[in-house]
Amino acid sequence: MEKCLYYNQEIYASDVHEEFSLQEKIREAYREHRLFCSSCGGEVLYKHCTERESHFAHKDNTGKCEYERYFKTVKKRSDEAKKIITTFYLQFKDKYMNYQINRDVRLVSKHYTDISIETPTKTVAIEFVNEYKAPKYMDEICKAYEDTHLGYIIIVIDEYRGETIESDFNYAKRYALNKGNGILLLKSPNDNSIQLIKQDKSGFSELSVFSYRTIFSDIDIIDNQHYSDDFIVAYNKFVNDREIAYKKQREEQRIAAEKERIAMVAYIKSVNDQKCSTNNQKTAYGKVLNDQQVACESRRKEQDLKTRKQPTEQDYKVKLYSMLEKCHYDEVEHDCKNDRQKARDLLWLYRYNGYAKRTIEKNLGDLIRDLEQEEKEP
Repeated sequence: MEKCLYYNQEIYASDVHEEFSLQEKIREAYREHRLFCSSCGGEVLYKHCTERESHFAHKDNTGKCEYERYFKTVKKRSDEAKKIITTFYLQFKDKYMNYQINRDVRLVSKHYTDISIETPTKTVAIEFVNEYKAPKYMDEICKAYEDTHLGYIIIVIDEYRGETIESDFNYAKRYALNKGNGILLLKSPNDNSIQLIKQDKSGFSELSVFSYRTIFSDIDIIDNQHYSDDFIVAYNKFVNDREIAYKKQREEQRIAAEKERIAMVAYIKSVNDQKCSTNNQKTAYGKVLNDQQVACESRRKEQDLKTRKQPTEQDYKVKLYSMLEKCHYDEVEHDCKNDRQKARDLLWLYRYNGYAKRTIEKNLGDLIRDLEQEEKEP
């Protein structure tokens, strides 16, 4: 246990550990049976330790003391965490000498607050948690403080691992980042440094977490709502630099997009010009072809007019055959009597075409006989 009653006043083991004269008084009080538990009233003794934290313990450990049982179950601490809390307590006493500094005090029901600082206007509860603290515990304790209108500060005992976005943190750290003033106090267990971490929600980039490393003597967690003026100056510079970088990036993206648009317009124009050029070439080529065809056709017609031939014998034979089919016998007879070539063609059809022979013999028999007779005459 951290505290006990000494002449009806609470005294802390961490104070006894620091002052030899006080330790002598406590040992004398124990011999006189004047040290009692502040919770159950049982007699306690002081144990001075060098490897562990010095503490008070019940002389007769019955296991019925609520205070002792609470710290063995609900708020079980490692020796490392106990040393850190003790260090903070002693530093608070030196830094805030005009305020009342208490340890393991009951400010809300069923809970012992690690450290409380009482000022003339307010009481601030300081809770130390590690990264493995259950969300249910965090929710219940913080809600109890809020219901009683008590200010509270959460200090997480853990290393800063270079997280850059809020979602990279564990629940205890995320809780501190999203509650109260939005500043996470991170105490390294390996050195005396304190990390002040704040989330930038402006959305300028994914690197949304700002971390500021300092020492306890440079911060004020009671009278400065941001704990450190230097921290706020550095944080504002961080946000401003991010905004400038974001605007620069957006401008570069806009310029790149504009260049891409101009290049695309030029490409489309080039393609359209090429299409127009191709269409003009096709039109010109088609015109040339058309002119050549017209000229060729014109030359052919002129040549036909110049070299038009008289119908051949074959042409007359075909015409005679057609006239016979159409029964134009008088016309055939007239042509053959007036044209020797047609007469010869008629004889040829008579002699070499079976159908024509029968038709001619039947309808132009006298003409054929006359023509054959003329052929025989010298």
